Amino acid sequence: MEQWLHYKKGGFGMRRVYKSIIALSMIAGLAPGTIHAQGSFKDNITWLVQAGAYHGSIVGRNRVDAVSGATRTSVGGSVAAEVKVLGQYLSLGINVGQTGQSIDYKDTANAVTGGRDLSLLLVDVPLLYNFHFFKNPSGGRDNPRLVIGLGVFLSLLADWRVADDGATPPATLSRWGCGPYLRAAGYPFAFGRFQPGLYLDVYRSFVPRLYDEVYFRQNSISGQLGILTGGLSLRF
Repeated sequence: MEQWLHYKKGGFGMRRVYKSIIALSMIAGLAPGTIHAQGSFKDNITWLVQAGAYHGSIVGRNRVDAVSGATRTSVGGSVAAEVKVLGQYLSLGINVGQTGQSIDYKDTANAVTGGRDLSLLLVDVPLLYNFHFFKNPSGGRDNPRLVIGLGVFLSLLADWRVADDGATPPATLSRWGCGPYLRAAGYPFAFGRFQPGLYLDVYRSFVPRLYDEVYFRQNSISGQLGILTGGLSLRF
């Protein structure tokens, strides 16, 4: 579903992002008690809580001379559950983050000269197949020192703010996007079932076009969502 950009004053700011991250952490905090109560799932489910930098943008401007811009780095957080099924590891999670991006238009021949500032609050749902390397068994887990995850994601546009200055082209925003997802995480130490470490996620939407206007459309894959996020990770 697509819709015309709605221009909002003020915007949602970082407060909503922080609240979302806290809510994700509370959900993860309830997980160990639930697993312990059920017992039979204790050795087959691992929970992950992650937080760090969230760098997102609308990509594909490199072939359009009349357009330039910059992307701001924000903060993001995620929770995920990794399930061991027949010796294989699958994970499903929820990421929350905010993008900030300015786009400058300088097409004097067509009287399009101005700037557009975009802020998007995104909820991403990745589904990954995880590979475990360099295992360090303790606490009833294999405790991998390195995890590589490959899969797909669905991104939902939860909220947005758009502010224009000068003459800018009309555009549409899609409320969702999907594409491939890559995660790499390292956990050098294990304390029983707890593993602190670092992670790096890279993912890119390919359908549908998230941001659509005439200048971005000149590049066949322009207007898509690209996300790079990394920081602290905890497995338990």
